[in-house]
Amino acid sequence: MVDSLLTTGKRGSKEFLDSLLTTSRLGALGVSYLQAIQQENKSAKTQEIYKYVITNFLEFDSNHIPEPSEMRVYLLSLSQRGCAPATVHVHYRTLKTWFLWLIAEHVIKPSKYPLQNVKPPKVPDKIVVPFTKEEISQILAVCGGDRFFDVRMRAIILTFNDTALRLFELEGIQRNDIDTRQGIIKVMGKGRKERFVKIGLSTRVSINTYLLRRTDNLSALWLTEERMPLSAQGLQVAIFRITKLAGITYKRRGPHVFRHTAASLCKANGMDIYILQKMLGHTDIKTTERYLRSLGFDLLSEEHTKFSPCDNLFGTKHNNG
Repeated sequence: MVDSLLTTGKRGSKEFLDSLLTTSRLGALGVSYLQAIQQENKSAKTQEIYKYVITNFLEFDSNHIPEPSEMRVYLLSLSQRGCAPATVHVHYRTLKTWFLWLIAEHVIKPSKYPLQNVKPPKVPDKIVVPFTKEEISQILAVCGGDRFFDVRMRAIILTFNDTALRLFELEGIQRNDIDTRQGIIKVMGKGRKERFVKIGLSTRVSINTYLLRRTDNLSALWLTEERMPLSAQGLQVAIFRITKLAGITYKRRGPHVFRHTAASLCKANGMDIYILQKMLGHTDIKTTERYLRSLGFDLLSEEHTKFSPCDNLFGTKHNNG
């Protein structure tokens, strides 16, 4: 969803951005704010999103501090242009932090807060259905060969499923971040927060098998077949490729599904939710609870198969194999 914000075209050019951000007082205030978050050492991804959102708003109106009524029109215009509610919500949150910063800097008065009484758009609470154990086995079978691609992807899938890492966290792992002997990986998470995650013996063996195929001195853990650092986009493409080959075309199958799958399996295996929260790198336990809603459906589905009122009424037997 966030990646969909960062489209190519004139808005992506540095010259266009710099020009737009300095042609008005509001534009200059936008520049000041972007410099402030850079000074705060926000992640490059965060800075990129903030720059895009603020620039997008300045294209809409860069002449004055907006009124709440104008903000409602702007947010509505995003929806009318086809932006998903979650994307509009990103715009809302980003602009909110900018306007609150302007208040903190005494640029505008609290009474002139542009989002006063402007509610954020409602975002549908979509459940991400995790992969089943059978689907994980199918995916691993697809990359069970001896090619570099197969060995690397097996290690990536097992790491994803053992750690519940975010895509950018997995992408950013360096060779010296991982200790396969102790089964520990150092990860740089959201907000540049460092944490450690554990990996099991199967994952350690798979990563070591992959590393034995490496003859380079590059620091990145994951490489392409051409022996270049593997990007997040490259990881996404590879994941979609092998899940399709595994016959999984009927549900969401991107890298983020592995995160939900790992969370669900950990909870099903008895992991305490607060330990799981630390593993996932969540600051709010409610986010962890949201990840587990799909697990609740799995259990409901399993129990319903056993106790279906209609099937029991008619004596229908299920074969789950």
